[in-house]
Amino acid sequence: MKLIEDYQEYYNQRSMKLNEIKEPSTIFYKCKLPNFGPKCQYSLDTYRFSHALLSELVYEFYKNKYKATTRTCYTDLKCDRGLSSICLAWYEICDGIVDCFNEGIDEKYCWQLNFNTCNENEYQCKNGQCIPRDFFQDNSYDHIECLDESDRYYTDKLILIKPITYDPMFYNEDIQYIRYKHARSTTLRNIELLTAEIFIETPSSITNDCWLAFKCHYDIIKQSDPACNEKPFNISFLDIINMTCPEQFLIPATPIAYTHIYFLYHKTIFISNDMLTPHYICYDKRYCDGFLSNRTVISFNNLTCRKPEDFPIFFSTEHTNSKVAYYIDEIYKQLYQCNTMFHNNSAICNNSKMYQCLNSSKCISINQLCDGIVNCNNHDDEDCSLINDTCKKGQFKCIISKKCISIHLVGNGNCDCNSPSIDTCTDEIGISYDQKNDVPYRFICDGYPHLQPVLIGNQSETDETECDYWECNNIYTRCNSKWNCWNGADEINCNSDLKCPLNHHQCISSETFKLECLPLEKANDGQIDCVGATDEPKLCRSKESVPLKNFYCKNDTNYTCIYSHELCMENNRCLNGEDKQLCSVFENISKIESICDYKYESIYTDEHHFICTRLEENYELQDPYFQLEHVNFPKKDSTERIKTTAMIREHDRAFSITRSNEQRCHRGLPLHVRLANKNNTSVEACLCPPSYYGETCQYDRQRVSLTLQFKVHSDSRRVLFTFIVSLIDNDNNERTIYSYEQNTYFYFKDCSNKYNIYLLHPKYSYTKNYSIHIDVYEKISLTYRGSFYIPIKYRFLPINRIAVQLTIPSKIYQIKTCSDQLCQHGHCYYYINDGENRTFCQCHQGWYGKYCTIPHTCQCSSNSSCIGVTANNQSVCVCPINKWGYTLFSS
Repeated sequence: MKLIEDYQEYYNQRSMKLNEIKEPSTIFYKCKLPNFGPKCQYSLDTYRFSHALLSELVYEFYKNKYKATTRTCYTDLKCDRGLSSICLAWYEICDGIVDCFNEGIDEKYCWQLNFNTCNENEYQCKNGQCIPRDFFQDNSYDHIECLDESDRYYTDKLILIKPITYDPMFYNEDIQYIRYKHARSTTLRNIELLTAEIFIETPSSITNDCWLAFKCHYDIIKQSDPACNEKPFNISFLDIINMTCPEQFLIPATPIAYTHIYFLYHKTIFISNDMLTPHYICYDKRYCDGFLSNRTVISFNNLTCRKPEDFPIFFSTEHTNSKVAYYIDEIYKQLYQCNTMFHNNSAICNNSKMYQCLNSSKCISINQLCDGIVNCNNHDDEDCSLINDTCKKGQFKCIISKKCISIHLVGNGNCDCNSPSIDTCTDEIGISYDQKNDVPYRFICDGYPHLQPVLIGNQSETDETECDYWECNNIYTRCNSKWNCWNGADEINCNSDLKCPLNHHQCISSETFKLECLPLEKANDGQIDCVGATDEPKLCRSKESVPLKNFYCKNDTNYTCIYSHELCMENNRCLNGEDKQLCSVFENISKIESICDYKYESIYTDEHHFICTRLEENYELQDPYFQLEHVNFPKKDSTERIKTTAMIREHDRAFSITRSNEQRCHRGLPLHVRLANKNNTSVEACLCPPSYYGETCQYDRQRVSLTLQFKVHSDSRRVLFTFIVSLIDNDNNERTIYSYEQNTYFYFKDCSNKYNIYLLHPKYSYTKNYSIHIDVYEKISLTYRGSFYIPIKYRFLPINRIAVQLTIPSKIYQIKTCSDQLCQHGHCYYYINDGENRTFCQCHQGWYGKYCTIPHTCQCSSNSSCIGVTANNQSVCVCPINKWGYTLFSS
C-alpha cells in the first residue's frame, strides 16, 4: 500500500507540474505476474497462467481441504506440559481441561467466563460468551459467533451445515476444538497430532529399544518409518518387547489426559492377548473417585490403577485393532470427572453460577448440569429428574420424557430429550420447517413444501403452489449450487473446473458408474440416466416432505428414496443394490457411517466426491441477498498495456514457479523470495493469514475476532457511512492504536451483513487495558455521527471472540459532550452505547493522545480527516468517497 501511494503521489506531481517535477528517490518497478513487491522479489508458488486476479489464485488454493502435519503453538503463555516437545495451542486455553503442570495456567483464570452475565437481548454461549440473540443459529454455515460453536445452525433431520470453502476465515480458524466432544475432522486431526507428540519421548522406566518396539508394533509410528527398520534380523517387535521391556510399565512419558492419567501394560498379558487395549488405567485418586467398589486395584508410582472394566470404562469391540488415539479419546470422554478443574476453591464455588458436587470440594458451572458429561464423582450433575415439575435454571424441560437437559443441548442436532422409540423430538422442534411461518427465499418452489397450507380465496396455498409462474433461473438462484429449476438450468455453465462442454451437467452414469457429461435436454426428461436419479430431482421431491431422502433407488419395486446423508449405512440401502458400487470401497469398515462423513475423504474416488457434494445441495446455502459483487462486468483486454516512463522498470519473472499443492505453510500461501545475489536464487517463504505468524505460520497469534452488524434509523437508510474500528491501548497517554480497519456501510446493501474483523495485539499481557473504539462518519460529507465503545473483558484469552449489533444514531441525534478540561486540543464526548458513561477526547487535526496533547504532522490527503496515530507513527485517515489507502493519495 505504501508503494502504491508513493507512486500515486509521484504520478500526481507529473500530471500537475510536469516541468517542476523532482526526481523521486524511489524506483518503481512494473511487475509481471506472478511477481509482486517493491522490486518484484516475491512470487506465489500456486500461480497458474489462467489466473487473471489474485483473488482467483487465493480462491482456488483454499478450495483444497487442508490436512495439518504439525500442530500450531501459542507461545505467549508459558506452559509446562511435562515434555519440552509438546507446546500449548490457543484452543487448549479455557477449554475446560487442565494441560499445564505449572498451576494449571491454561485454565487458571477461566472461571471468570462462567460468571459473565448477558443482557436480555443476548444469547449466552456454553462457555459464557454473550452474543446478540439475533445471531443465534441464524441459518448460515459461516456465521458462528460462539467460540465453542454452541450457536451453530442445523437444518432438517439434524444435518450440520458444512463449509464450502477452507479459507482461513472465522469459521475455520476461530473455533475452539473440544477434545471430549469432537465432530469436526479438524479436531480429530489435532488429537492425532497431539497423540504423536505425547509418544515421542521415551518414558523413564523403560529402555529406548522397548519403547521403539512398542511404538512400531502397535503402529503408533508407521512401520515404514526408518526407525522401525533397525530391528535385529528375524526378530519380531513383540519378541523385542518380551526381551527388553520390564514386567509392567507405565506409558507414555507424560500423562495422556488431565495431567495425571497413564496407561499401564503387563508384558505377560501381551503374550496371550496381543491388543493395544490398556491393561490398567492409572490415576491420582485425589482428583477422581466414585468408581465401582469391591474391585482389585493396584498401586504403581504413587498412582491408583484399575482395569478398564473396574471403572467401568467401555471400549467398543469394533475398535480392538484401533490406534492409541482412540483409547485416549475415550479416556477424555468417559473419565471427564477426573479433570482437575475447580478443586478446593471456595471463592469460585460459592458463586450462584456454580454447582457444588455432592460430598466433594469440586464445583462446576451450572451450564455443565445435565449436559451428558459426568463431572462429579457421584454423578449427581447428571441427575436430571424434575423437581416439583420444574427444572433448574439453565435447563430445558422435556415434556414427554419428564426430564431436564442443559439448555445448550436444545437445537444441537441430537435428540437429547427422548429415546429412539419416541418419534417426537421436543428439544429439536425449533429446527423443523414443519411449523415455520416463513422460509428462506431459496426454498420457494424447490419441490418441498416447507409451510403449512393456508386457505386463501378457497384455495389451499403453500410455498409450492402456483410455481409455474415462478422464474426459477434468476439472480438469486443462478449458480448457487442448488437445482432450483427441475432441469438444473440455473446451474449450467457455472463451474469452470468441470470437464464438460457447455450446457451439460456432470453426473455418475447409471450404466458405467463413472462420471459423465449429460446434455441439458436429458435432465428432467423422465428417463433416469444418472446414479441416484440426480438428473431427475422430481422423483424424490414429489415423494418427500424434507430435502433429505434424495437418493433414488432406481430398481427397487417400491421406488424408494433413501437418505443421501446416510449413504451406505446399514439401514439405509437400496434393496436391489443400486448403491452397491458406491459402497464397495467401504465394505471392510465395520459399522460404516455415512460415506459423506469427513473422516472417509482420504479414500474417496471422483464419484464419491461428486455424489456427496451434489446431494448436499439443500443444506450448504446461505439466504441470498442482492449484491453488486455478483454482477459480472466485462474484463479489460488482457493484452492492454499502460504507457511507462523512464522511472518505471518492467521486471520479468526471474525464477520458475512451483505448481505444487504441497501445503508447507500452515493455512498460509506459499511463495518464493528472490535473493539479491548474482545467482538469482530464491528461498521459500510464507504469506500468513492474520491468525498465524512464523516462518511456516506455525505460531498462533493473539487477536480480537470481532463480528459487527449495524442497524440504522429510517432517516439514515439512504446515507453511505464509513466506520473505523480500532484496537486501542487505554493505559498510555498516547492512546496508541495497535490495529484498525476502515469499511463502509449502506443500509440497502449491508442491512444483514456481518463484518468479520481481525484486530491484532502487539504483545501478550495480562495487565494491558485494551478496548475497541469505533468511529462512524457520513462517507460523502465526513460528518461525524458518534463513537462506540466495546470492552475487552478477558485479557487472559488468546482469542477474544466478540459479536455485537450497533445502531447508528439518527440524523437529529445530538452527540453528548462532556466538560473535561484535560482535552486540550480537542472535544470531550460520551460514547453512544456505553452504560457506564465513559468519555474520550476527539482530537483536532495535528494532535493525538489521551488528552490531545501530543503534536503530530497529519499524513492524510487534504480532503480527508486525520483521527489518530498508530503505534508506528502512521496517521489514521477517514477516507472521502473517491479515496482509499493509508494516506488517501490513491483514487
